[in-house]
Amino acid sequence: EGVVRLQRGAELEVDAWEFHRAAIAATTNASALDTAGRYRGDVLTVQFAYDDTLERYRSELRRVFLRLARTVLADPPDGAESHRIADLARQAWASAPDDEDIAGVAAARLARLGHTSEARDLIAATSAALTELGIDGDRFRREVLA
Repeated sequence: EGVVRLQRGAELEVDAWEFHRAAIAATTNASALDTAGRYRGDVLTVQFAYDDTLERYRSELRRVFLRLARTVLADPPDGAESHRIADLARQAWASAPDDEDIAGVAAARLARLGHTSEARDLIAATSAALTELGIDGDRFRREVLA
């Protein structure tokens, strides 16, 4: 019928499936950081750009990643390398540039890590994205900078 399906099996590894399994099993902020590092972004965006089923799956994986990122950025594990945390903040924001919550936590973490100019740029870009969507971007900027 023109349909191809991947069946889970011992000989087949799919990074998105592995990421999702690891995310479910992540019980500490350290394991959440390790798992978030396995996220590779949206899957099959070129091959199946407009496939509704894959778009729902992409959205689910993105939500899982952002949940892990929020957890880690709000309370990084002891001993975590600062560049890994900063990279996670950047990736989380890039995955959802108009998400006020993730932008706020990413900007706050970048500022705490000494990347204040980058944090300000992130806040400004999110404010502009929100304004473009008809949401009060200035309110977001004021609340984050308060």
